[in-house]
Amino acid sequence: MALEEKGIPSARLGKKLADTIMDAGFKNMAEFEKFRIDRGLPAIGSSDGRRTLDFLNKMVPEGQQYRTFADTPEFTKTEIRQTKQEFKTPEGKNPTMKQRKEVGQRLVAKAKEIGDDADVFFGEKMSSKKMEFIKDQIKRARLLIDDAAKFGFRSFLPILAAGGIPGFIVSAISEVATAKSAGEGSDMPRSNIEDIESLREQVLQNMDFSRPSESSKLLNELQESAKGMAGGGIATINSMIRPIGR
Repeated sequence: MALEEKGIPSARLGKKLADTIMDAGFKNMAEFEKFRIDRGLPAIGSSDGRRTLDFLNKMVPEGQQYRTFADTPEFTKTEIRQTKQEFKTPEGKNPTMKQRKEVGQRLVAKAKEIGDDADVFFGEKMSSKKMEFIKDQIKRARLLIDDAAKFGFRSFLPILAAGGIPGFIVSAISEVATAKSAGEGSDMPRSNIEDIESLREQVLQNMDFSRPSESSKLLNELQESAKGMAGGGIATINSMIRPIGR
C-alpha cells in the first residue's frame, strides 16, 4: 500500500488508546493505570500526559503506536481545510469535531484507495508515471493535500531525498490554512486540545467506576488538569464523564 499509516492519526484509522495498551501487554486500563501511578507518570489526557503516551508507545512496535493529531500535522491541516471547504465554514470559525470526523474518515478511505490503485497499476516502487498518477487522482478527488510525502504517501520519500523533487502542490488549493487556536483565550494549538479531549474520553470510558479505589486518583488528576486548562476551551471533567454516568 502506498499510503503510510503513521502519517494518519489513530483515531481516523479506528484504533483506540486501549488497543495500544493491550498491545503493550496490559490486561486492561486499570492494570495500566496502576503501572503508571507506581512510576509517578501523569495521566494520559492530562496537560502533561504526553510524556506517558510517549512512554507507552515505546513499549510497542511502531505499527501499534497510538498517534495523535499533533503527531500527524499534515493530515490534521488537510482535514481541517477539507472540512471547511465541504461544510462552507465561515471565515475565522473552526469546523466541529463531528464534521471533521466525517470528512477525515472519508479522506483516509480515498487516500488509501489512490495508494492501492497506484501500487496495482505501477507496482510498489515509485516511478515518474506513478507519481503523476497519484497527483492526478488527488486532484480529481479534490483532496486538499499540500505535500504527498508528509501526508503519508511513503513512495514519494526516496525520490524526494534522492532527486530533490519538492512536494507537489494541488492546484485546487486557493488558500494557505493553519491550525488556529481552539477558542478565545487559548494559546494552545487546536490539535493538542483535541488530542487531550479525545484521550481523556478514552481513558474514562475504559475505567471501571464501580471500583472507586482504582479510579479516584485518575479522576483527581484529570480534574486538576481540566481546572488549569478550562480557560482555553477545555471541557470540565464533569461534562466529560456525564455520558459515562448515564
